[in-house]
Amino acid sequence: MALPESLRPFFWDCCFEDLDGERDRDFVISRILVSGSWAAIRWVRQNYGDAAIHDWIMRRRGRGLSSRQLRLWELLLGLPEADVAEWLSTPERKLWEGAGGA
Repeated sequence: MALPESLRPFFWDCCFEDLDGERDRDFVISRILVSGSWAAIRWVRQNYGDAAIHDWIMRRRGRGLSSRQLRLWELLLGLPEADVAEWLSTPERKLWEGAGGA
């Protein structure tokens, strides 16, 4: 699956033409969830579906997403509240985001 030209700015550091939406699904989801616009996030939701986003977040235990982003996806996708709270309470996340991260 070819990615739309509108996503090119989010992949500034790689050869956009070589990306394949299916083969590079995890990378595309990651990049868009972390730094994409609302329009790009809509594209990911429409093309991969909320189940794929849910699976990506669960497998990564929320890594790569800020506390705010993770809380938003918790609400939108019905992520388990206890899991999200556990992920947000790890010492690594507190160190990375600072004392007031969550």
